[in-house]
Amino acid sequence: MLIEIDLQNYLNKKFMRKNIISIAIIAIIFVFSSCEKNELSFKPEVVPKAEVDFEVRDGYLVFKSKEAFRRSINTIINLTESNREKWEKGIGFMSQQRITNNVIREELKKDSINRIKFANTDLSPNKNFDYNSEAFAKALSLVSKSDLHSEAYYNALNKGIIKLVNKGTLDEYWDYNILNRSYIGYINEDGLFGIADTLYQVTDNGINSIKYIDNSSKTNLLKSKLNTTVNKIRFSPTQSSDSPGVLTSGWVQEPSGPWYPKRIKLDVELSMKNLITLTLSYEFYHRFYVTCQQRNVFRQWIRDVTYIKLYGTWEITVYRFPQVYSSSFSYSGNAANIYGSKNPENGQGNLYDSYYSVSPNQQNYDYGNGWPERQLAYQPEFNSLNWSVTRTDKNLTASIVR
Repeated sequence: MLIEIDLQNYLNKKFMRKNIISIAIIAIIFVFSSCEKNELSFKPEVVPKAEVDFEVRDGYLVFKSKEAFRRSINTIINLTESNREKWEKGIGFMSQQRITNNVIREELKKDSINRIKFANTDLSPNKNFDYNSEAFAKALSLVSKSDLHSEAYYNALNKGIIKLVNKGTLDEYWDYNILNRSYIGYINEDGLFGIADTLYQVTDNGINSIKYIDNSSKTNLLKSKLNTTVNKIRFSPTQSSDSPGVLTSGWVQEPSGPWYPKRIKLDVELSMKNLITLTLSYEFYHRFYVTCQQRNVFRQWIRDVTYIKLYGTWEITVYRFPQVYSSSFSYSGNAANIYGSKNPENGQGNLYDSYYSVSPNQQNYDYGNGWPERQLAYQPEFNSLNWSVTRTDKNLTASIVR
């Protein structure tokens, strides 16, 4: 189950009356600037104006209010790679997205150099032996640390910005070291950002917060695991028993023959978040995430930028007197990762993550006394889900059908 931090729910509890539907915190998609036009389209970028909505304080973004956060965040998280770099350098800020963009780019560059550097060694693909052999292991043991990975990779790993998955195995690879990819576009290397008088730190298992008083607040927050006075906030979505939840295609990989095999994986979540009794509305998550990788010279998996085609359809039925929601979605472009969500009410795909809600029609709203107790007997039905993504360079397709 993916864990979702709904920060806005927390903020609304402090500033708005109880049970008003909150706006889910916006999340991230990482798409390289070479992406072509596709159905996930936004109006032209307009770089946020700091004098209106935010400032950079001690290396992290501080939004001047909740409203300023909502106004700015959609633009910030959808900046192309080139525009993000110009904008962040201009305001003196470095996001985790720019850091990990650089890791992907530098790892691919390092591998291109190594393919030439080790062309005449026992690590060469021209050598006709199994990479599980002792000969390969011996040759690999002689490789220096500076050749194995880029400096950008080691810096991000040492700072805890990325983590290793399946460490020490032939399936080792790096991933974002954060509980939700939603935040990497606007948090700094320490996971920090601020809204009004509150400073937040996003970690691998939750969000810490503290009231900002002076520069010592940052120090206290970074030490919050040892400081019981800091308020740690953690929320998780609630699923109905019939929710598909998070489904994965698993890795779809080329046969073991190629020396530099490539692979792709698709994850899709379709699950219920909760029932809002005030409005009789159900809230749902519908999210997707695609990852592309290839093996480098040393048989380690690194992220691969390639052209992909993504397509998905799904259908749900809600309430006693059935209200059916169905939609389709498609994307094509160059990416190492793509992440987003789908809204059934307007049929739009979003380059950010959120949840959506559906409300009862008049017939369901008038369903006698005892609401929502009677409605709980008619849980949402997740009728179908059919998603597939293809990396066109190798015609590899990852699919999820339910």
